[in-house]
Amino acid sequence: MKVTITTKQIYHKVVDTTVDIPDMEESNVSDYLLENENIYTKKIYNKLKQTVYTEDQGEWRYDIADKNYGGHL
Repeated sequence: MKVTITTKQIYHKVVDTTVDIPDMEESNVSDYLLENENIYTKKIYNKLKQTVYTEDQGEWRYDIADKNYGGHL
């Protein structure tokens, strides 16, 4: 029996920034931010340049050849 072992390693960069926006209904915040990307995108991109990647735990699995069977390790 042949078994294939597969791993998927994912690397992330996570940054955040805080911006001031006018007072408004919470349901309107998303639209406001989409229409005013310029108030936060440059800040985010600058922080991304300075941040290192971190590794997620990743995913390990096995699949039995010629079978529709496998699972996570």
